[in-house]
Amino acid sequence: MHACRYYSLSYKELKQTLKHGGLPLPPNVLGVLPVQLDFDALLDESCSKLARFYKSKESWATQYMKVLNNNLEVLEKHRSPSQLNLAQMNIDAVDKNLKEKSIEIASNAHFKDYIYAIKSLRTFDTELSLLNDFLELNYTGIVKILKKSDKKKLESLKAEKMTEIEARLPFLASGGTLNSMLGV
Repeated sequence: MHACRYYSLSYKELKQTLKHGGLPLPPNVLGVLPVQLDFDALLDESCSKLARFYKSKESWATQYMKVLNNNLEVLEKHRSPSQLNLAQMNIDAVDKNLKEKSIEIASNAHFKDYIYAIKSLRTFDTELSLLNDFLELNYTGIVKILKKSDKKKLESLKAEKMTEIEARLPFLASGGTLNSMLGV
């Protein structure tokens, strides 16, 4: 999820814009004067980036759900009486040693499919949890930067702006479709 940082709220830039009151920012490290930044335009751009990122992750999650369903179908298909039954397996040191039984179990197709399905589910859960954390962090950042904006501009537009942003990015407050996939 390191790619998230390219889609996150431009908090530092928004804060700089507030600090300098919409005036051109001081030269950066390279001595180049950045273009005059408008707080509202920068906030709008950040929201657009978040929307694009969420849509791409939602698409990924939908596709990955198909992979997970396919994994479950494979497991169901392999479930038959002729398959290696771990519950009924007699691991007797006299009959075969433990190492040979372990190799036999590990080479079983059903066991391999089971392990793959478990790893896939864990990957999916981890990715969705990270995405949920990312959305919460950006939501908090938007609330904080709007609070700073109200304080700096001596206006009370935070509630109005948050209503606009929540209407535009409904997933930001609720987690959207991905939260329902995560089971939150």
